[in-house]
Amino acid sequence: MGGEPMVHPVTVAFVEDQPVAIEGVRSWIAADPGKRLSLIAVSGSVSEVLSGPGGQANVLLMDLQLADDRVGLQQEEVSRRVADIEALVDANRRVVVYSQHDSDEVIRAVLDAGASAYLAKREVADHLIDAILAAAEDRPYMPPEMTGAILTDDKRPQLSDQEFMACRLWFQGMKKAQVARRMGIRESTVRQYIARVRAKYAKVGRPAGTKADLLARAIQDGLINAADISPRS
Repeated sequence: MGGEPMVHPVTVAFVEDQPVAIEGVRSWIAADPGKRLSLIAVSGSVSEVLSGPGGQANVLLMDLQLADDRVGLQQEEVSRRVADIEALVDANRRVVVYSQHDSDEVIRAVLDAGASAYLAKREVADHLIDAILAAAEDRPYMPPEMTGAILTDDKRPQLSDQEFMACRLWFQGMKKAQVARRMGIRESTVRQYIARVRAKYAKVGRPAGTKADLLARAIQDGLINAADISPRS
């Protein structure tokens, strides 16, 4: 996909400290026929990349593991990265994460923190551009590794804590803006959570195009029950 060059390309700030990875991302962005992305800042730390032009970027691309980490991605390091992502999302930033680590547990933790998408490093070449564009437009994007992590079996998807909360409040009659205020997140993030749940159901051949359909699916699967959707006094 490509099309005509965009008048205002999506701007990207990149948190990475490996020269090979940086050049790879630069080359993929430059090779996009539509010139839909513009890499405006690169640094090895979140604070540094946001202190300059990157502070105005539409999307933050982030490597989950930087060179100064110890060998392997230990639990405390995952927690630190997840905290970084949560802080960025709370500050109304859109985050796309990629990593060589592709365990379901890590992927779910990153997504539950509010990241728009998670790419395994082997998927970056094929999915990077589309994942960033989707994040900029608050659309769900589900590359293969991320899809596998959020589906528990062939027919029943697993909701993250944030997706469950967004759907439950929405089913209780709240508007999406009210859900956002209750959860302390952007309305666009609420829309993204709900759209991601719809995408999970569509992926397993059980589309839920309307709110009623989505509620029915959730009840059928035991993900939500009557107590969850009854308005609280």
